[in-house]
Order: sequence, then C-alpha cells, then structure tokens
Amino acid sequence: HEHELVTQAMKEVLRERSSELHVPSSPQLITTPTLWHLATPFEGKANSQENALTLACLLHPTPALSGFPHQAATQVIAELEPFDRELFGGIVGWCDSEGNGEWVVTIRCAKLR
Repeated sequence: HEHELVTQAMKEVLRERSSELHVPSSPQLITTPTLWHLATPFEGKANSQENALTLACLLHPTPALSGFPHQAATQVIAELEPFDRELFGGIVGWCDSEGNGEWVVTIRCAKLR
C-alpha cells in the first residue's frame, strides 16, 4: 500500500510539470541477495521552465519518509517525536547545465562526526 501512495503522490507533482510522463501501471520487483524491493520507474520530459533539481526538491520528502497526507503526517510527527529527524532521509543525484538529471531518495541516513 505504501508504494502505491508514493507513486500516486509523485504522479500528482510531476503530471502538472511535465509535457510527457510515462509511469508503468504496475511496479517492478527488484531483487538483491538479501531483499526484494518494489520499484516504479518514472520517465518523462519536464516543462521548459522546470529542471531535474527543482522537480526532485518538489518530490522530497515522499510519503515513504513523511507519511500521507503530507501536512497532517508532518504535524503528527512533530507533535509525537521529541527530536529532529535531521538526516533521516534525503535526495542524492545530479543535474547538468541543461537541467537534465537523475535523483533518488535515500532513507535511514547516518550523521558521522
């Protein structure tokens, strides 16, 4: 259920900012030696005024990190958790001078001193 919520939230953000958007109707299964993971690849072409970094920032945090619906979930988290999540999750990727790029969500990050 979580994967579907994340996919739908991402579609809503990207649909209004893309001239083309291709999202498979079903997720793919990615396997590693230790786990299985659902993945839905999004491919498309952003509107001319958008770039990969702007879109990544609009998508972050996804419901997988912040809950759903976003505003209500973040309010509950702030009320219940006695600490700042700091680097619990983030985005990592690249963006070239033409605005193209590729970004992924990181979860359960660490802060080293």
